[in-house]
Amino acid sequence: NGGVLKMTAADGATGASVKLHTFNQTWDGIDDGGVQANHLLITSGKGVWTFYNFSKSNWSGELQADQLTINFNGGNESNYSQRLNLTGFSSTNWTGDGEAYAGRAGLKVNVNSGNLILNEKSTTHCFLKLNGGTFGTEDVINFTDGTLNGGNIKVLEKNAFIGFEKATKADGVKIGLDFSAVTEADEYLIMVLGDTASSDGFDFANAENDFEIKGLSESLKGSLEWRDGYQLVATITAAVPEPATVAAILGAIALGFAAYRRRK
Repeated sequence: NGGVLKMTAADGATGASVKLHTFNQTWDGIDDGGVQANHLLITSGKGVWTFYNFSKSNWSGELQADQLTINFNGGNESNYSQRLNLTGFSSTNWTGDGEAYAGRAGLKVNVNSGNLILNEKSTTHCFLKLNGGTFGTEDVINFTDGTLNGGNIKVLEKNAFIGFEKATKADGVKIGLDFSAVTEADEYLIMVLGDTASSDGFDFANAENDFEIKGLSESLKGSLEWRDGYQLVATITAAVPEPATVAAILGAIALGFAAYRRRK
């Protein structure tokens, strides 16, 4: 289906309720019309949602699914984004798919391009596969497995992080950490690994071999570390001007003062 599913409500209203009887659903995105409400979206069947999202879409509410996989193919531009603020999530346990998620209630998420912001902490989801594009959360979101093949993680809040029971990173690939939304010097917890012994492809001695900071303001600088061996932490501090820059600034001030005295 082309276009966007829009579910609207007046300010303070409970929200709309929609039930979809689908197996595989393709759309641009889902949207709340600019008014956050506790919408209810129910899907039946073991579905796959594939988003081709070519506008900024925001949706809030509760999602009830059977077994749901989300593929996000949102294009390569920064405004191709989908924000899902889930106030609750429930699903039928995964069964019979030959994977290690039998008995697990949760989403499977594949991010290939575009920008997906997903806020949902009521359960531990099956997996996040980051193949490209950007994935972020404004709170805490947990997955059983993570596969990081490329792309970026967007840092949005100080204490918002992605948790994995275990994760794998592709060899020779640096995952970008997008700090374009960060304006304050502080410590930012980005990722937590529950089982580092079962997590492959990471250099736990030097996080900067696996991740790189992007989009940080010129007034700030950052460093990365695996704290306590399992927490990926970025320390953002105010940038100190280079000595040559300081000298140039002081020289300009001195010239300005001299010119002022001549005018006097």
